[in-house]
Amino acid sequence: MIDRRALCIAAFGLVLTLAACGGDDVCDECKPRLSGPLELTGTVTWPSTPELPPDAELSVELVRVQGAGAVNNVVVRTKMAAATAQPVPYKLSYNGGSIEPNTLYYVIGRIKKGDKLLMINDRGYGLPGNGTGPLDIALVPVPTQPGKN
Repeated sequence: MIDRRALCIAAFGLVLTLAACGGDDVCDECKPRLSGPLELTGTVTWPSTPELPPDAELSVELVRVQGAGAVNNVVVRTKMAAATAQPVPYKLSYNGGSIEPNTLYYVIGRIKKGDKLLMINDRGYGLPGNGTGPLDIALVPVPTQPGKN
């Protein structure tokens, strides 16, 4: 015969454990920790207009988001010429052990000519749960400000 009181206590304990591990604030014990060498892969695309200058550079970064007003830390970055053939594949090699639980990470794509930002992703691309992707990124042109070229 099953002891109802023990069953209720066990069920309540399970509910508390699941509640503690749910949502965005996942406890360390419940969130799988990435480890070892990892490669995040995917592709980057952008509109064909406006046409990019031949010396434009594409960069893809994995960044640790620190919060409002704080400087984000770059975990890993790759740079290449902004090719005309799309989609452009990318690969970010990093140590999974450097990814901290309960910390927000984003992947950011940019196209620049010198210091001038030409294109960037306009939505957040979070680090996939497995840390490896694939993660495809779409860039959009940066609006030009009146009086600046």
